[in-house]
Amino acid sequence: MLTKLAAVILLCASTYAAPIPEGGRDMLPTDWQGAAQAMGSSKLWKAEKADFAEHGQGWRLDVVDNTAGPFQLQLSTAVSGEIKTGDRVLVAFDARFVPGSSTDGKGRVQVFVEIKEPPNYEKLGQDAADLTSEWQTIFVPFPARIDSKTGVTFASILPGGKKQTLEIANMRLINYGADFDMAKLPRPYIAYPGREADAPWRKLALERIAKYRTTDIAIEVVSEDGKPVPDAKISVTLKRHAFAFGTAVKAKLLVGEDAAAQKYRDMIDENFSAIVLENDLKPFAWNGGVATQSKSYQPEWTLNALAWAKSHDLKARGHYLCWGPWEPWSEKLKDDPKAIRDRVMNHLDSVMKG
Repeated sequence: MLTKLAAVILLCASTYAAPIPEGGRDMLPTDWQGAAQAMGSSKLWKAEKADFAEHGQGWRLDVVDNTAGPFQLQLSTAVSGEIKTGDRVLVAFDARFVPGSSTDGKGRVQVFVEIKEPPNYEKLGQDAADLTSEWQTIFVPFPARIDSKTGVTFASILPGGKKQTLEIANMRLINYGADFDMAKLPRPYIAYPGREADAPWRKLALERIAKYRTTDIAIEVVSEDGKPVPDAKISVTLKRHAFAFGTAVKAKLLVGEDAAAQKYRDMIDENFSAIVLENDLKPFAWNGGVATQSKSYQPEWTLNALAWAKSHDLKARGHYLCWGPWEPWSEKLKDDPKAIRDRVMNHLDSVMKG
């Protein structure tokens, strides 16, 4: 039953004053400033090393083009050592945004710990945080979703998506192992304007829900011979919202056979009434899975995931069948329109037949 709405909201986050627990293993170099690498066009940002008085050495990230997507600008550091699925991991760093550098008066970053093996970028963990003009420690705790891989696992800060200047220092990634209590790791306190129980928007929202999203139902309670049953007591349980409360899902995890996959399915079934496959129906994933026996994408997983969604009365949204702008593969064939047309038509035929 759908009992609560889960939504991804980028929130203003202050942090609990809890100290970083001892007993973990640092997996980023002590000289984080020197080890980190700034990746992205110099036309979109300026990333430079800096000293921040009491906060020590770090980086100043000046995003000058708000058209830069989050993935286009990254400050990445290679992770040393091994992270296993289920390990309790904490990313921590000090940060602030420079006043006047953004139009909304705050900064924003995304934080990824991921395996970079293009075109696959599998996440061990990720989160996002808003920054204020005051220095604060950002905490990103997570249980690792997958094993790390030597030499291609990175911890990254992504500031793209808006014009802003950020100052970052003292980044750490600490692995506490699988047996550590997640509740002991510091985490952001989530807050946002209007979170209060008596916030004015709530009354208006409930009125709109009553007007546009509900309807009357009539129930007749009769005996076996068709006569009305007086004073009958009944209960009605809403099993699925007609309104599409949706989320992106990974086919591989959705059809997995371990306990984590079952928990994933239970959470999807409980909280949502619609899904979209994150990448699995995109051409690179559908065709790449067939060609390379990808560890991330397989058409069989995709079809089984869609079948599961249908069996649980979850609406499923698809993805584009043909992408208008140039992609790496099509740009290589720009002088051969027939080859592009044949590949597009082959993809359409393959994905539509399933």
